[in-house]
Amino acid sequence: INVASYEDIGRHTLLTLDVDWKAPFRFEIGPQKYTSTSASNRDYTYSEATFNYIDITFCYADEVTSLPDFSDDPLFASCELIEGTYDTTLRIYLKQTGIFYGWSAEYNEEGQLCFKFLKPTELKAAENEYGYSLEGVTIVIDAGHGGRDNGASGFKKEYPEDALNLTLALELEAQLKALGANVVMTRTDDSYIEIEDRFSAVWDNDPDLVISVHRNAASREYPNSFASYHFNPYTKSIAEYLLEASLQSGVYEDNAWSKVKWHVFFLSRVSDCPSVLTENGFMTNKKDYANMLDPEQNKKSAEALTKGIMNYFISMQKDHQAEA
Repeated sequence: INVASYEDIGRHTLLTLDVDWKAPFRFEIGPQKYTSTSASNRDYTYSEATFNYIDITFCYADEVTSLPDFSDDPLFASCELIEGTYDTTLRIYLKQTGIFYGWSAEYNEEGQLCFKFLKPTELKAAENEYGYSLEGVTIVIDAGHGGRDNGASGFKKEYPEDALNLTLALELEAQLKALGANVVMTRTDDSYIEIEDRFSAVWDNDPDLVISVHRNAASREYPNSFASYHFNPYTKSIAEYLLEASLQSGVYEDNAWSKVKWHVFFLSRVSDCPSVLTENGFMTNKKDYANMLDPEQNKKSAEALTKGIMNYFISMQKDHQAEA
């Protein structure tokens, strides 16, 4: 394996490798302790981010002839090679513990293996309540379910989950656009969207964030509140900001069902950028359901999601300003 180039390509940095053949590789983030990694009881929730490097292990590779130069990189500090019996690992150290935003990999037309890393977002100052705009930021909003897939049922059959997901997603879209964001919707009407097409909305638009809008449900009436779910360790931060802002909104109660949790929801497994699935109240709780049908409460719910998103990007901005 030979490093052909490492270059800035706008909102990403691109590591291009010359390889003899398309051998498999592993991509891991560490070191990080999780609640449970056993096959019978997986739970990759963690209490504190401790990961400070990424490992790219090239299976069957016995030689890496050069290393990338990270001297001017906003994310990475340095790297080293770790030689195994049947593979070689490129370990890339982060500049800040727990600070990473996403990656993807593909082979280009020349057969080179290309790793693309999402850089930290740089916000522009603006005269609004946040002091910043979202100009230049791309956000994919996924309104869960749709069409023949109604999702959970509520107390009124004419307002199932898919309809109420879309109501909230459209209000969120309007608020984020008002702040200057480029917003991509996976659906804007009551249509069924294949999961592959939801993924395509991500891969075709190179977003800075993916947020999937859902409503929760339970077999009993009393569970209520907001929850956010993540898969990749670098997504937990935005999930926490969304939970905090939603609980502060007054729409949801702070209780046992208000949480940030690891889960294998399909769209959350996007690696290109932080991707989070939100459960905005319970369809099976009368108070939560009434709020979903109330335009003012729906607007407050969207405002809370907007605030959580803005707080996340502002925090990112401050982290990298402090590092600089």
